[in-house]
Amino acid sequence: MQKIKKTISSISSVCHVVGICQGLYAYLLLFVAKRVKSPTLIEKKHNIIRDYIKRNYSDITTSTNLSESIIPHKTLDKRHNVWVFWYQGKENMPHVVKRCYERLCTKNISNDCEIHLISKYNLDEYLTFPEYIIQKVESGTITITHFSDVLRYALLYHYSGFWIDATVWCEQQIPVSIFKSKYWTIRLPRPQYTISVSYKKWSTFILWYRDIHDPLAKHMLNLFMAYWQREDSLVDYLLVDYLLEYSIDSQREGKEFLSIAESNHHLYHLMQKMKNNFVPQEWNEMKSDTKFFKLSYKGHDVQAAMDNPRSYYNIVISSK
Repeated sequence: MQKIKKTISSISSVCHVVGICQGLYAYLLLFVAKRVKSPTLIEKKHNIIRDYIKRNYSDITTSTNLSESIIPHKTLDKRHNVWVFWYQGKENMPHVVKRCYERLCTKNISNDCEIHLISKYNLDEYLTFPEYIIQKVESGTITITHFSDVLRYALLYHYSGFWIDATVWCEQQIPVSIFKSKYWTIRLPRPQYTISVSYKKWSTFILWYRDIHDPLAKHMLNLFMAYWQREDSLVDYLLVDYLLEYSIDSQREGKEFLSIAESNHHLYHLMQKMKNNFVPQEWNEMKSDTKFFKLSYKGHDVQAAMDNPRSYYNIVISSK
């Protein structure tokens, strides 16, 4: 029943934004594409969202100053600021999330980083958002998940730094080479089929922007602020990827962003094997080329992983 309600809500949301006919067509394309794994059908669905963004947000540029409606408050001392967000605060983190955060802190004590855990309790110490954003978050129009998309670009624009989702396992220290580049994210080989418009060319759950007031970060923040000024529904759950694709294509900095090399090829392997019995040789191979592993705190696999004392979860994540 919950799944049906979620599906109806998603259909209603996209129809509200792009119209009933286009919204239903986009959902149908996604529904069929998932079942037959069709790159052609998923591209048609992407084009509906792309066309909506181009039609409605071509007026939003780096000259637009919606980004300045968010007021920063902190003066930061460290050269490299690392941003983590958990709305409910550290005390209310699920175990997987808490272990990821503790690991990040442990591994990055000595590389001139300051790790900032942002929550509802300290957000206003860093940034003040305009009233329409606050009201839409409080009413649930903007979910906490999608507020985090706005927040990451507000922090990266006003302060710069390294955004890492709270469910990313940091196996090693953040490489110094990342801090020397203007942009960094995890890029993987392009898959034959995926529902994401990113095609794994970037990962918005882990981002480095070196410069304060970076133009690409500003454009993204302007787009988000304009979107939530104009809309009360989400055109797509992965709106952040559609906006980033549009920003990359329309801004001169986009070419540099897309020049990032592939890395962290086992990014999802630890999550996929979390409940499996730990195999040392396999783990050594996984971490030989991967410093960051994307995890999840949701689903039956997490509980199964916790219940198995020999699992990857208990040996790699829980015990360290």
